[in-house]
Order: sequence, then structure tokens, then C-alpha cells
Amino acid sequence: MPTERPSLPTITASAIESLFVNGLAGGYLWPFLPIILASAGITPSGIGLVFALANVLILSLRLPLGHMLDHAHPLGRLRGALLLIPFPATVALTLRAHHAVPAILVVLSLHLSRMPFLPLSLALLKIASEKGRTLFEPHVFVILQHLFLGGLGLLAGFTVQGIGVPRTFLSVSVLIFLITGILLVAGFPPFPNARPKTPKTWYIPDRREILMLVSFFSFHLVNAPLLPFAELYMKSVAPHVSWVPWTAGIAEIAMALTAALLIPINRLPRRSFWILISASVVLVIRMGGYSLAPGALTTLFISLLDGYSSGAFWIVSLSWVANRMSGLGEFNQLAGYVDISVTIGSILGNIAFGWGVGLWGFAGASKYFLGLNLLAPLFLLLSGPAAWAPHASQREALER
Repeated sequence: MPTERPSLPTITASAIESLFVNGLAGGYLWPFLPIILASAGITPSGIGLVFALANVLILSLRLPLGHMLDHAHPLGRLRGALLLIPFPATVALTLRAHHAVPAILVVLSLHLSRMPFLPLSLALLKIASEKGRTLFEPHVFVILQHLFLGGLGLLAGFTVQGIGVPRTFLSVSVLIFLITGILLVAGFPPFPNARPKTPKTWYIPDRREILMLVSFFSFHLVNAPLLPFAELYMKSVAPHVSWVPWTAGIAEIAMALTAALLIPINRLPRRSFWILISASVVLVIRMGGYSLAPGALTTLFISLLDGYSSGAFWIVSLSWVANRMSGLGEFNQLAGYVDISVTIGSILGNIAFGWGVGLWGFAGASKYFLGLNLLAPLFLLLSGPAAWAPHASQREALER
């Protein structure tokens, strides 16, 4: 028989479990993916192409997943298993990727199979806020996400130093299997409830939203490739490989702190606008620091700047989606468009930066691509103040 929709505590716990799995992936596994590819004989430009292709695969599923989360929740255990089980299964194969082709296939599979965890956790927190009759606060999601990513990234450095990379990966794969199993049993009903038949609309962004999305794309055209190549650079200057996950770990902790600090001021469109402008300014400073070919300690310090720029972007972008879609019931689709714009930026950014690193080195690429940071503020200005207001016209159309 159909079961009731999961209760509020169950939904919240499932959202946290999903975030924790994403944190294990980002903290323990992702810092080593560029190293795995490099160890398999792939050049920096090739690494950029692999990460770009991985993001192309993500594009194929992100918007359909957002549509599903808007119109078909709860998903049911079977759909949940099809979405979540491939990731721990792929993690278990990572240690066998010793040559170029297996390494590329594993990295592509890891990116694709990890993708559902973050949108699912965001959707569950949105449902929890609705069931609890409270406002959806994106900072809760951003803080939890980056605390997990940062804390686990810092812990990963000590784990790798203590038991080595192979045992660390094996332990993480077992843990991800266990948590995914708990998430499926507790967070998904065996059979979803029968739902009244309503039109399942696909949301199409308007002109102002498209300009906002282009601004987000432009920001990540520069931002997205920096961290993986900074981790690869860290391997060449650090005294031990355990420093590599600390590069991302420190950045993620700074992202969580940034989200917490921005809670009081991220309330008005004008303030949100200036927060995004400041994120672009800090990104310029960060790239300028990398262009000086810093040592290991300085590279870790620069990661704090990554924490501000990325943390500011995510809390403002999610606040923008929540405010823009207020009352429409299509939050996950516009959030999907944000992810797609970020992903396309990541694709092109990784290709360009990988080519630049191969030609000029990490410091040189950071220097010559620095001017691209003018694009995001430009499109932000073109979108205009009205882009920050709730989408009243769509709401009125639905009411009619």
C-alpha cells in the first residue's frame, strides 16, 4: 500500500545525509581526481577537457531532475535507488583506474553519479521549510553544504597522511554505501503516494533571468577551473600529498563562514547585487595571488579568498531563486537553470584554463585570464533591478 509522505524530521535528516555524502565526495575524492588523471599520463589541457566533458554529462540530467523534484515528490525508493546507488558503486572502482582510458571513464562516471545528491538535499530542505511553515533560508543549505565539504576536506588530509590514499578511498566508498542505504530506507517511501493530475509545466526563464544566468555563467567561467588546477599546483609545491585536500577544505570552511556572515545583509536586492560585485572583486585578487606563483602556505591562504567569492555567490544565487519563484512551485527548475549556467561556465573554463596551464603554467594562466572577471558584473548590470523582484507576471498567469 502507498505510504504517507515522510515526516518533517525524516525529510530534514535525509537532506543532511545527502549533503554529507556530497561532502565526502568533495572533501575526500575530488581533490585527488586531477592527480589521478595526471598519474595516468594525461596533460593539463587533457585534464581540462575531461572535467569539461564531465560537466557536459551533468547538463544532460540536471534540468529533468529539477522538473522531477518539482512535480513528482516523493520519488519512491525505486527511483531513489536508480538516482543514488550508481555513485558509491563508481567510487569503489576508482582505485582500479591506473591507465588513461579507465581514469577518464571513472572521473566522468563520478561526476555524473554524484550530481543528484546536492539537488535532492536542496529540494528536501525546501520541502521541510514548507511543511514547517517557515521561510526557506538558503543560508542553512549553503552553511551545511560547505561545513561538510570543508570539515571533511581537512580531515581527509590527516587520513591520507595516516593510512594513505588507497585505504582512504576504500574506507570512503564503504561509508558512502552505508549512508546511501540509510538514506534510501529512511528518506524514500517504498511506493510514492498517488498525486492529483496537474499540468507538469516546464519553466522557461524570461529575458532578465537569462541575463542573470549569463552573469552566473561568466563568474564560473573564471571561478570553476581554479580549484582543481590549484590542487594540482599544490601537489608540486607542498611537502606532502596530504596538503592537497586542505586546499579545498580551507576554502569550503571559509564559504560556510561567509554564508553565516552574510545572513544579516543578504535581504535586499541592492545588497545582494553588491555582494555579487564583491565576489567578482575578490576573484580578481585571488587570481592575482596565483599569478605570483605562491608557495604551499600562501596557496592555502589564497583558498580563503575562494571561500568568500564562492560562498557569496551561492548564498545570493539561491536567495535569488527562492525570491524569484516565490509561490510558483517551480523552485527546483530555476535552481536547475542556475546549475546549468554554472556548469556551462565550468565546461568552457576548464577547457580554456587547461589549455592556458599547458601553455603558460598555472601562474601564467591565472594572470592572462584575469580580465574575464569583467563579464559577470557587466551582465549583472544589464539584468536591471527588476530581475531581483518576484516573478509576478508568471504568478498571475498561473492564477488565471
